Amino acid sequence: MKAKIVNIILSFLFVSNFANAQTAKTALDNMMKMLQSNTIQTNFILKVQEGEGAKANIQTIKGIYLNSGNKFSFVTGEMKVYFDGKTQWAYVPSINEVSITTPSAKELSETNPLALIRLYRDKTIISKSEFNKTTGNFLIHLRPLDTKIEIKSIELTINKATNNPQSILITNKNGVKNSIHFSQFKKGVKTTNNDFIFNPSIYKDIEINDLR
Repeated sequence: MKAKIVNIILSFLFVSNFANAQTAKTALDNMMKMLQSNTIQTNFILKVQEGEGAKANIQTIKGIYLNSGNKFSFVTGEMKVYFDGKTQWAYVPSINEVSITTPSAKELSETNPLALIRLYRDKTIISKSEFNKTTGNFLIHLRPLDTKIEIKSIELTINKATNNPQSILITNKNGVKNSIHFSQFKKGVKTTNNDFIFNPSIYKDIEINDLR
């Protein structure tokens, strides 16, 4: 009888975990569909943490992020990055220099957090997921299938009602953590192609580093 009860409990836990994973996958798919079909704008705070505890070195960067399909831009006090679907411009105001590249998918994922999710969407498994009824948010833990890449894990927080990403935490194998928190999320923002193209002519004596 005890063995039967244990089996029932284990079966219940397996079904519950499977259902939770399926629901998390739906939330992840819905977020990706929303991002692909909407032009969005959001404020963000990026924190890069090296080390743990009192010895941790944390750098904080704030900015505005704009995304439309495979085009994006983000502007911070330290850098302005624009990508029109083919060409990427990275402008650093402190040295008045812009670097122009034709980035690969992997290179894009290093500057655009949502491109990273797109890149690894089918190359990860959902290792764990939690739903907070109070906030209405899913916390989804993704683990890359390829053990050779530098990323150890990706944690996504997604709002179930809006499909908006709330935060992304990327933990690398070297211990460095990159966390991004989004706020003031806007959908259906009107844009033109010029919003994703850098215009060097408006910067006097700018140095252009064309790496294409």
